[in-house]
Amino acid sequence: MTINRLILSLFSILLGGVAFGANSDKQQPLLLVSVYPVQAMVQEIASGTFEVKPALPYGRSEHDYEASAKDIRVLRSAKLLLIVDQPTDGWMARAAGSKVPVFEILPHVEASTYADTVGVAALGNGAARAISRQLDPHFWTDPVRMGKAAIAVAGRLADLADADEGARKALFEKAKVFAARMTRLSDSIAAQVRTFPPVSLILAHGSLGYYSRLTGLKIIGILEPVPHVEPTPRRLGVLIQLARANRPAVVLAEEQIDSAVARALAREAGVSVAKINPLGHPDAATVVAVGAYDRYLTGLTDEVIKGLTAK
Repeated sequence: MTINRLILSLFSILLGGVAFGANSDKQQPLLLVSVYPVQAMVQEIASGTFEVKPALPYGRSEHDYEASAKDIRVLRSAKLLLIVDQPTDGWMARAAGSKVPVFEILPHVEASTYADTVGVAALGNGAARAISRQLDPHFWTDPVRMGKAAIAVAGRLADLADADEGARKALFEKAKVFAARMTRLSDSIAAQVRTFPPVSLILAHGSLGYYSRLTGLKIIGILEPVPHVEPTPRRLGVLIQLARANRPAVVLAEEQIDSAVARALAREAGVSVAKINPLGHPDAATVVAVGAYDRYLTGLTDEVIKGLTAK
């Protein structure tokens, strides 16, 4: 072998090594999700094939978040945006622009209207009652619907991984395992909460409609059927009377909503107030782990039970 050929050979080996290193460190396609419970489900299914990150900062409401310039750059780098639906977190799609594909999950979970989940009476009159015909987007509080969402998400992600049969199979297998576990989780939570005496609930927002159907909770009123639109003085008076007439009653405030009105209602009605977080408490150290969604829902159940028994 001549010196020139030896040099070329060594150069080719070095280039091959560089190329191999680049492939081994290749960044996985980015998926962005808004609410934490959905992120936990997607993370469990997509881990190993995709990178999953939240688009919504912790503690913010998915209904009215305005993306920053940094958010927009991240959104536009995504392979796919997984949103609940356009009215709920469509801000992600609007900020990302038309070049980033979007997958809406709500149409795949057999969603019900607010009239069927929280009930028309709890919504009040006027503009609040008008939303009774809208689909309730908070499917993540119902594990069975989350199981349906998992199957739908796996199907959409399989389309992105169509060149890798092993990845496609893994996505569907993990989704099936997740869905089966959700049925058991649903039965467990329903049995747990139904052992408590009935307590009437006034919610800060209509986020527990599906959850109330699972657990048998009685919702008699909602402070903000339209997110971040506080009740009128007249409506607040009606809610106070409802709480007084349906004792024992509890007002459940939410972390993403100012609780001043909830505290005032509870004080005037002479009932208890407690706080829940229907979007969960994400822990960056465990979000990848199997069972992150389960921990979210059992944590929400613990918060609700604490509220039901508040003095």
